[in-house]
Amino acid sequence: MAGIIFSATLLYFFAEKMGFGEYLKRKYPEKINKIQQQLNKPQGKWMVAAWAWFPFIPTDIICYVAGLVKMRYTLMISGIFLGESILVSIYLYLGKDILSSILTIN
Repeated sequence: MAGIIFSATLLYFFAEKMGFGEYLKRKYPEKINKIQQQLNKPQGKWMVAAWAWFPFIPTDIICYVAGLVKMRYTLMISGIFLGESILVSIYLYLGKDILSSILTIN
C-alpha cells in the first residue's frame, strides 16, 4: 500500500509537469470543468475510490486527472487508499484460494 500511495502522490503533484494538461484543457474544456466540479465535491473521494477499486482501468489515470483539476489532495489520497485497499484485499484472498486449489490438484 505504501508504494501505491507514493506513486499516486507523485502522479498527483507532477501532473502538470507531464505535459498533457494544456492539451486536454484545450481539447476538452467543458469535460475538464465538469470533472473538476465532480472531483472537488466531498463525494469526489468516492468517485476516486470506485475508480481505484475497478481492476480493469489504471489507477494512475485518476491520480493524474485529480492533479490536473486541482482536486484536494486529502480527498484524492483517501479515495485511493479506500479503493486500493479493497482491491488488494480481494487479490490477496482470491490469490490464496487459487494457489491452494492448484497445489491440491497436483
